[in-house]
Amino acid sequence: MSFFVSRSVTFYSDDPWREDVILIDERGYVNSRVERFPVRLQSLFRRWFEFRFACYLLSLSAKNDSIAVGRYGLWVPILAKFLHLKRYIILTDIEWPKVKSGLLNRTAALASKALCCFTSEESKRYSRQYRIPENKFHLVHTPFDLTNLREPVDSEYIFTGGYQARDWDTLLRAVKDLPYPVHVL
Repeated sequence: MSFFVSRSVTFYSDDPWREDVILIDERGYVNSRVERFPVRLQSLFRRWFEFRFACYLLSLSAKNDSIAVGRYGLWVPILAKFLHLKRYIILTDIEWPKVKSGLLNRTAALASKALCCFTSEESKRYSRQYRIPENKFHLVHTPFDLTNLREPVDSEYIFTGGYQARDWDTLLRAVKDLPYPVHVL
């Protein structure tokens, strides 16, 4: 079995991917093409290049049994289903902001084998919002999460980073009476 992965996070030289995994930078593919257009037209061209990216991925991954795609790969499971391709497709790094009906997201999710989420709350919210069975969602840690996991310590300061799926109100209430400074990046 061989695997094909496109993802929208920065590649690191110490990524723990196996040798039989082919990696494609989806952000680089889509954004490098979209940025050539005036800002007012970029959202229109973004959809077009996301569709082209899906066609590109499907052609590159013809010999692979499984494909994992990130936020720019929503068209991959839809096209694979339409073309009756026998591949396991997993949506990773799903971020579906600023959507109206969510039809594209729902169709891609239903055509996929599974969807990876970073939090159980994210799974519940997407399941409810897009009417996707909750058992399609799987809580996973991405490779950069696993390599950076540290034992918690009670010293110096509390750090939190990132933007997605953060419950800032709960965090601030939880650290309110602690004797440590809080750094939010």
